[in-house]
Amino acid sequence: MYSPKVSEDLVPRLYKLAKEQKRPMTKVLDNLIRDKLVEKVKDKLATTESTTLPKIKSKKAV
Repeated sequence: MYSPKVSEDLVPRLYKLAKEQKRPMTKVLDNLIRDKLVEKVKDKLATTESTTLPKIKSKKAV
């Protein structure tokens, strides 16, 4: 499996954040990445829905 390297300048910041949260750096980084990916997917879905899906008109009661 591919394991990307974390940039050297981020390691001290990640270390400090992990210590503040009393969690392993890997768990903190995993959560940060997951949160950002979920946010991106939601943004993309919202954009796609508003631009490509037809608007549905409500039906009036007869």
